[in-house]
Amino acid sequence: MSHTQAVAAAALDATKQTLTQTLTDAKNPVNAKIKAKWPNDLVVETSDIKASDINSRDIKGGIKKLAGMLTETVTASNNDVSCDTSKDTVTAVVVGLGLNLAPIPEMPTAISLQELGVTTTVDELLAKLLKSLTYYIDNPAQARHTLTTNSATLGHKVQVTQTTGDTFTGTALDLDELGRLIVDTTTGTRVIEAADVERLHSHNSHY
Repeated sequence: MSHTQAVAAAALDATKQTLTQTLTDAKNPVNAKIKAKWPNDLVVETSDIKASDINSRDIKGGIKKLAGMLTETVTASNNDVSCDTSKDTVTAVVVGLGLNLAPIPEMPTAISLQELGVTTTVDELLAKLLKSLTYYIDNPAQARHTLTTNSATLGHKVQVTQTTGDTFTGTALDLDELGRLIVDTTTGTRVIEAADVERLHSHNSHY
């Protein structure tokens, strides 16, 4: 994986692992599977969740977004940062993560930890996240493995909208060693580095 995508995949995967453990520790957890939606979301498939498990609102309806992440590569002078290097400039990846701790009634496509039976604090989650993140940054191949085996995208027909505006459909097959999405289309295999990807269902509806 590239430097940026390795950190992105590690942060995304570490968050999933952290939340999975949090759900396991919860006193009254909801039977929900947290999955990675390429390129940068954590989602919950709600089709198997019983309505009686949810007290706050109806969260049925397919895939709900639990968390999202953005990354940006920045370059700074070594004089401005504390870094053990002889280089004049330092390249770093800034990772931003948004995670829903409480319900967001005005966003029907979202879901929160509270709705999954999890009561936790930001500090507790952050401590687990940083511990997991360190491991996956050092082991990008393991991050890729876990992402591919817990994917909400791979194996499904998808609609891909690239940054150029180009839109096409195909089947999401795999992630390559750089974390790019491999899509099988009617005109051949395409490798996607950055795009908006939505799963297609009956009558070309998507989520």
